[in-house]
Amino acid sequence: MDIRNTISSTEARQKFAEVIDNIDRGSARYTLTVNGKPKVVMMNAEEFEGWEETMEIMRDAKLTRELKKVLRTPYNPKDYITLDEFVAQEKSWPKN
Repeated sequence: MDIRNTISSTEARQKFAEVIDNIDRGSARYTLTVNGKPKVVMMNAEEFEGWEETMEIMRDAKLTRELKKVLRTPYNPKDYITLDEFVAQEKSWPKN
């Protein structure tokens, strides 16, 4: 569950342990305000890393074009094999 909360920086200081616990559980994201204006976002570190990876991909124009191309390509089950089929094929490969 993704819960977004907007609280003042003063309230965040008063409830700091609770805020950290909520974020750590991955169930909340907080926007902290100063004088009623959003200033800081607090989120789970794992979620933040995901955002960073997404932004890195989006900055790479070539990779973004390739991803869009792949996403537009219709899924054809004939283009893939099952895990069982792969394992069976792998067993027949020469051993080093």
